[in-house]
Amino acid sequence: SSGINAEYGELSNGDLGIISGEIPAWLDGTLYRVGPGLYELGGRRVNNMVDALSKVHRWSFSKNGKATFTTSFLKSSIYNRTMDNGEFVAIRHLGQMHPPAS
Repeated sequence: SSGINAEYGELSNGDLGIISGEIPAWLDGTLYRVGPGLYELGGRRVNNMVDALSKVHRWSFSKNGKATFTTSFLKSSIYNRTMDNGEFVAIRHLGQMHPPAS
């Protein structure tokens, strides 16, 4: 095992909930991050973070103390072809795909 896992889930405006304390009143805005999200599908696996299907993560904070989290896949043409095909499609990868695409 490579130590990287598939992450299939998407979430829209999930309430983060505060376990203890409060969100500072001055914290008001949104933070976006994009990173790897899906390394394997349909019996094929990529072994490089750059080759994984991308996921967009959003943390939103409002002055009223509410915090939410959203995560979804970047719906690129490669994502759409991969989902339609049910496995990673044959494209040029920086790493290796197992098993190799024909």
